[in-house]
Amino acid sequence: MRLVRTEIEREYRGPFERHQAWFQSRNGRELRFLFVVPHAYRHWLSDRADHWLVLGATSAAIFGESYSQDIPAPRVLKRNLDCLIRQWAEWYPGARCIEIDVPVLDETGGKDDASASHRGLFYTGGVDSTFTLSSEDERTDILIKAIFDWDDETHLVDQLANEPKFAHGKPVLPVGTNVLRAFPEFADAWAYRTHGPALGSIAHLLSGGLEHVTFSSSQTYGKLIPWGSHPLTDPLLSSHELQFHHFGTQFSRLEKIQHLAGDPALLAGLDVCGQEPGVKGRRVNCSRCKKCLRTMMALDLSGVAPEDAPSFDWSQYSARAIARIRLHNPNEFPVFHELLEDALANDRQESVEALRTILRKSYVYRPLGAFETFLRRRFPSQVVNRPILKSAKHRFFHVRERWT
Repeated sequence: MRLVRTEIEREYRGPFERHQAWFQSRNGRELRFLFVVPHAYRHWLSDRADHWLVLGATSAAIFGESYSQDIPAPRVLKRNLDCLIRQWAEWYPGARCIEIDVPVLDETGGKDDASASHRGLFYTGGVDSTFTLSSEDERTDILIKAIFDWDDETHLVDQLANEPKFAHGKPVLPVGTNVLRAFPEFADAWAYRTHGPALGSIAHLLSGGLEHVTFSSSQTYGKLIPWGSHPLTDPLLSSHELQFHHFGTQFSRLEKIQHLAGDPALLAGLDVCGQEPGVKGRRVNCSRCKKCLRTMMALDLSGVAPEDAPSFDWSQYSARAIARIRLHNPNEFPVFHELLEDALANDRQESVEALRTILRKSYVYRPLGAFETFLRRRFPSQVVNRPILKSAKHRFFHVRERWT
């Protein structure tokens, strides 16, 4: 795979700037990535192509082919990406150690300009990033929010324009991108491989103003699994001028929620929902999907009153609704085991029964769920976005997935 060309549109649909790049795979397939950034931060935009190197090398690794670009990149970043790809090859069956061919810059040291030394945090409003913000408040200057292009660029720009300018007293820098629609293999590998590099590429684009950026951990020590954002791999996105840090692995999801439970301002802004904006209704969270319900139960077990978590609709919340959740992937189970332990410790019998029902009925999904995950990682181009495996899994066990 190679970087074919790049393009910058300084005046894009009003107060935005658009950066695009086209890549070509070994078999001639063309891929296009884009970023849209508010004009207010145009002085932060990098004049290098490190962001395209991160995306291009990641895409090439998915295809299992070498990557090249003519635009130079820091030697440190090139070496780190080589290490990242070797780690993926160790983690995932069929992943290859690809070659990265790029002219290198032997730059050393950090930035001299204080205005280019901001410390950012990738922020979603979810439990992990809100916990990181609370813990790293004094070491965070700005919140970076990725807005993903689900439908078309008009919708993307509308979302960018409507994004709040501040959250929890910090400026919010929204960046729009089409990474989830650039090509289906990239989206299919999102959870376990590509979301870390996708976010890292955004930070590299903004490296004219950033010196340090924090990823929020979604896992905890003792239960770490190969994942797209991981304490081993996130720092490997760093260059000599831009450093990445992975924070929060010392804390479980429930411990993070218990920490947030004492701060009404943080609770009021929680946004954990996995549904697209049009599905959520009038609240930030749909309060019916798996992510919403597990967070609501954790808040409930932590003693949070419904009125203190107004971003959720508590009118339909019950142990019965919780019991209908079904888990499919191995990484989902630790959170619910932890909730069960807490419910037992606090003698919350209804919650105990609901959680035991979830775990008991979900184990039937694990063999085919694991098999599906294996196939998606081993043969990404053959099973990308195919519902056939999921439907076959449900028919095989004569079960129906009601809550996802």
